[in-house]
Amino acid sequence: VLAECYRSLDPGGVLLVELMPFVPEATPETNEIDRTVNSYTDDEVAITSVQTSRLEGRTLVLEGDYLVARPGDERSTHHADTHRLTLFTVEEVLDALQTCGFGDIEYDPSRLQTGLFIANKPI
Repeated sequence: VLAECYRSLDPGGVLLVELMPFVPEATPETNEIDRTVNSYTDDEVAITSVQTSRLEGRTLVLEGDYLVARPGDERSTHHADTHRLTLFTVEEVLDALQTCGFGDIEYDPSRLQTGLFIANKPI
């Protein structure tokens, strides 16, 4: 993916990558990370979602279940989705960016929620 990003940029272009880094020493004792419930309601729809996330090795598994109710419907409809995200260390991402040919690469852990990689395609 990073190599394709490199090919797609014009010389001097900038790539911004938000990536949740894998931090081995922060791996929880249990693989259950989080469970959240959210609801939204207006005149046209009511939605409740339950999101769970867990770590399976270096893969973050995000699962969502959604109940959607609309006026006039006999029953709510259920929707579900699963996202599997492979986690990489900051060093692995920096190495991958360098291997692709990016220059002036930096990682700023204070940007966004999980940190931001900024890489330039040389002119």
